[in-house]
Amino acid sequence: MRRQVARDRQERNEIITDNTLIRVAVDFLLHHADTLTGDTEEQLLKSAVTATTRSFDATHLAAATALTALTALTALTALQEADDPKRVFALCNLMTKALLQIKQEASARAAIT
Repeated sequence: MRRQVARDRQERNEIITDNTLIRVAVDFLLHHADTLTGDTEEQLLKSAVTATTRSFDATHLAAATALTALTALTALTALQEADDPKRVFALCNLMTKALLQIKQEASARAAIT
């Protein structure tokens, strides 16, 4: 995942690490928790992607993703103090998948316009 994101990005002035992706994913979850619905990972992922891509065009989506990265470290620190690290990891994994899917949909939209 990290390699795909690093390869596809336009500005390369910062190294993308696995921790970077986790921080962005956690922050995304915290900012968009009200849009998450469903009982399974697939349903949660679909609800997050649908709500986000419905709300933003490709330009706004890129700006929103960049903004969420600014407060991600604080969110990750709070989650690291959680009692159940497996749930935290599963949540980070889910949101990283959501961000990648959103990025792909935004790229596809940008290619059409």
